[in-house]
Order: sequence, then structure tokens, then C-alpha cells
Amino acid sequence: MRRTARHGGQATVELVAVLPAMAVLALAAWWLVACSAAWLQAGGAARAGARAAGVGEDPAPLVRAAAPAAVARTDPSRPGRIELRLPSPPLPWAGRVPLTVTAEVVTR
Repeated sequence: MRRTARHGGQATVELVAVLPAMAVLALAAWWLVACSAAWLQAGGAARAGARAAGVGEDPAPLVRAAAPAAVARTDPSRPGRIELRLPSPPLPWAGRVPLTVTAEVVTR
């Protein structure tokens, strides 16, 4: 089959149309991986803080050591419970989405 001049730039046009979609998909995949890492970090920090709060220690130093960007909140009526709010990685079109992780320790 012979190529005609009519189809000469078709591959270039298709590539230009597909590249932005591939870039958006790559950025979304990167964001999901970064959010998953932040979620795992926050979970570990929440567990460490809840363990400390469950035995009557101050959870703040452990939480700050495990997740420096996290904001911890404790409930005085439930001493073994700690809630963390961790900022997610920013997205150019959506900004930051807050992630919340809660951990609870039952003491006897």
C-alpha cells in the first residue's frame, strides 16, 4: 500500500492530542501514590500517639516525630483516641485535600 500526501501528518496530530491526556494521567497517578504515602505516615503517627495517650503520656512529641506536618487532636473524654489531619500533596487544579486518620487504643 502506498502512502499518500493526505495522511502524512496524521501521526503527529494524534501524538499532540494524546500527550496532554497522558500527562494528566501521570500526574494523577503520582498524586495517588503521594497521598497513599501520606496516609500510611499519618496512620503510623496516629497509632504511636494513641499508644502514648493510652498510657497517660503526652502524644504530641511522638506525633510530631512521626508526621511533622500533621495536626493532632485528642479528646479528653476518650484518653486512648487521637485524630490526625495531614495535608495532602497539592494538585494544580484542586489545591490541597485534607486527609484524616483516626487511631484508638483500648487500655484495661
